[in-house]
Amino acid sequence: MTLSIRRTIEPDVPVLMALFTRAVHELAADSYTLAQREAWAPKVPDIGSWRTRLDELTTYLAEVDSEPAGFLSIRAPGCL
Repeated sequence: MTLSIRRTIEPDVPVLMALFTRAVHELAADSYTLAQREAWAPKVPDIGSWRTRLDELTTYLAEVDSEPAGFLSIRAPGCL
């Protein structure tokens, strides 16, 4: 297993959207209602909103064996 972490680039936006949506709807399914998950992460996300939000952040993508595994964004020093 090879783990790599890199700064994201614009073509990564759909990957980030898919990771987030999947995490909310699969990993959080036992903790939130469907309505709450849909409000948090619509199953058809708005790519324009994601691009706008990510433009203000520094984002890193973790990949395991070259497959996307997770990401994190930093707004300011100390704010994840």
